[in-house]
Amino acid sequence: MRTKDLPSVARDVFHPPGSLASMNFNFKDESVSNDVIPQSAVVAFRAGRDGPEVLLITSRDTGRWVLPKGNIKSGLSAAKSAAEEAFEEAGIFGKVMTPSVGRYKYSKSGGNGRVTCKVEVFLMAVNRIKNDWPEKSERKRKWMTIPKAAQMVHERKLSSLLHRVASRIEAKTQSKAA
Repeated sequence: MRTKDLPSVARDVFHPPGSLASMNFNFKDESVSNDVIPQSAVVAFRAGRDGPEVLLITSRDTGRWVLPKGNIKSGLSAAKSAAEEAFEEAGIFGKVMTPSVGRYKYSKSGGNGRVTCKVEVFLMAVNRIKNDWPEKSERKRKWMTIPKAAQMVHERKLSSLLHRVASRIEAKTQSKAA
């Protein structure tokens, strides 16, 4: 049992008032941030030759395969912000479906150390792909099957989310083809 879980009278026995242990020192570790940054992303999909495909892009800093995503922009809903990020980062347009299909968290380097990003994920049926887009020179984009995409991403919860939405994406691409 931790002393903070004890009633205040019992805490005073373990840490009498005025002792160093009773004082609430707040040393801030500059390498760790408690900030949580809200972001939104799309699982962009289309009908491919061998079944549904989803689009992954490379991150600018590490080159890892990720979903198009970014901080939720002021004045925009999470879904609209995700659609804007999809164009800026991957050059795609489409119908973003609400509600979101899930969330995941990841950690990244920020201005004051590491920050946690909480990402709300939406499906996007892609209907237009541009050959030129704002971040083209900074990223690669690649269409792949859902199992391959789930294997390529590093975040375990994102991989699980991709597997979970596979049947919904298959149903949407089959209904578009019909």
